[in-house]
Amino acid sequence: MTPPNPSRVAALDALRGFALLGIIIVNAPIFAVPLGAMPPVSGMFDGAASVITLGLATGKFFLIFSLLFGFGMGRLFMRATEHGHGPLLRRLGGLFVLGALHALFLFIGDILMLYAVLGLLVWLLRGMPDRVLLRLAGGAMLLSVTTQTLLMMASLAFIAPMPAVVVPPGFLEAAAERWSNAPLAVTVLLLFNAPGAFAAMLLGLLACRRDALPGLLQRHARRLSWLALAAAVPSLAGGVVLGEAYLDPAAASSPVVALASGMISLASPLLSLGLAALMLRIALRFPQAWLVRAVTAAGGMSLTGYILHSVILSGLFLGWGAVLLGSLGAAAVLGLACLTFAAIILFCLVWRRWFRLGPDEWLLRSFVALSWQRIRH
Repeated sequence: MTPPNPSRVAALDALRGFALLGIIIVNAPIFAVPLGAMPPVSGMFDGAASVITLGLATGKFFLIFSLLFGFGMGRLFMRATEHGHGPLLRRLGGLFVLGALHALFLFIGDILMLYAVLGLLVWLLRGMPDRVLLRLAGGAMLLSVTTQTLLMMASLAFIAPMPAVVVPPGFLEAAAERWSNAPLAVTVLLLFNAPGAFAAMLLGLLACRRDALPGLLQRHARRLSWLALAAAVPSLAGGVVLGEAYLDPAAASSPVVALASGMISLASPLLSLGLAALMLRIALRFPQAWLVRAVTAAGGMSLTGYILHSVILSGLFLGWGAVLLGSLGAAAVLGLACLTFAAIILFCLVWRRWFRLGPDEWLLRSFVALSWQRIRH
């Protein structure tokens, strides 16, 4: 396999950063309101923010991350032929431990543990022929569309008007309250995220085998961008319908909600590929643009950025911080999500002036190597 082109590696970091932004946009409402509620919608801007989150972000960006994760796993498999599988398995184990700590203390919706488990499954399937992996990926994506649709339909039964907000007074109390919701969080992860993430990881592995991920997305960027635009229309329409249904679940029509949920779910893989291709094309054509460099900085420390977003949003909404839980509308929550991403970019840019690796990346690499790694330049 030829050594990776540095410009393409940077472009993949830009894609990771872009995916991180989308994940923060999806996760911010979970931090912002009590479980079972939605950020209040009381005007045009709140309505637009709700539709954007539901139609353009929900179910999309974790697929991009999963595709990149599978691509990275493929590279690790190649290294394992020379150095053995111990480092790779320690990497997955370390990722699981980081995810467990993240879920316990900051965000019960953590996806790192799921990635570690699915990564182990991909490792077990690493010797399968391409055609078998492609069929598995197709079946998993079909299952993902089905389970996502059913889960969005079922969520209407749990959505309620904003309850009286009782904010846990301290860090440990907030962690205990979030952890009490672990069974529901695990159910959502297994039904909403796991099938699609597994499918995308397999596709990433296949792309790595052909050393083709950046090339394929770049070569077909125009077609995929038009496909994403076409997919965005029904997905946004589904977001409008689902947003209205969440405002008044009792008046929602079940067939209409089912159709809206299906449109959002069916659009997710197409929209994800199109957005990924568009971002990669921009990153490769304009690598020195300040916005591309900023997003690339966040993507180069995506593990740190993912955990840091939970620190920031928990501090904003919970009792040990600014105590904003339940007080902001959908537009303000979306704005805070974007500001959180900007803060992560700033942290990454400052950190990388003195250090080679992000703090969480350094911890994980040190565990994988079973020795403290050099962190400063």
